Amino acid sequence: MVFKGTDAGEDEGYRSRAHECEDIAELHDLINSSMDEINARVTELSLQKEDYEVTENIKRYIQKNIDMKLSLNDIAQFVGFNPNYLSTYFKQKTGQTLSYYISDHKMKYAQKHLAPFAAASKQGVKL
Repeated sequence: MVFKGTDAGEDEGYRSRAHECEDIAELHDLINSSMDEINARVTELSLQKEDYEVTENIKRYIQKNIDMKLSLNDIAQFVGFNPNYLSTYFKQKTGQTLSYYISDHKMKYAQKHLAPFAAASKQGVKL
């Protein structure tokens, strides 16, 4: 059996290490160290999932309120962060500054809502 997230070589490594144990105490130590590795990986994955959920909540809040004045304080209050920490956190997790993300989405929102007027203007329709 190969566990998801491991390759066959890793799985065989655990098996061969288990077969090399000479007594119960050594096998017990191997199991404990393996469980420590598994727990560390579960914790790491949980934190990644939490980071993803927080950044997605921030993005959804921005998209939902894109037609409003968005302040750093309002967004920070929404996610329960200090405003300065929010800026650093968002940049670290997404690679974009929060202000760039908001500006970019405001521009896309404006383009989407102005497109019908631009098309009408090109066709000579007076607005």
